[in-house]
Amino acid sequence: KKKLLFDPGTEFKYSNMAYDLLGYLIEYLSEMPFADYLKTQILIPANMPTADFDFSRLPTELKVTPYTKSSASLQPRKNYPYNPAHAPSSTLNANVRELLN
Repeated sequence: KKKLLFDPGTEFKYSNMAYDLLGYLIEYLSEMPFADYLKTQILIPANMPTADFDFSRLPTELKVTPYTKSSASLQPRKNYPYNPAHAPSSTLNANVRELLN
């Protein structure tokens, strides 16, 4: 019962939900979890073997701590919990060297 903000193809607006839906379609069509499909079909062929959607699976030496500015100082922030449903829109972890590939 929701209405579109504009007719498809007439405007562009970024949407995490749209990327998550695309991830679901990849899962459905490939019959593989999104992260596994991307790892085997995109990341490894692109020479990005350590890139991953789940922060906990990254090699320890490649992990960094995110910081948040709070009261004029930087405070370490806890890493976000991994949620496979949102991997397509927001959780690719990769180092600069691999991103250049």
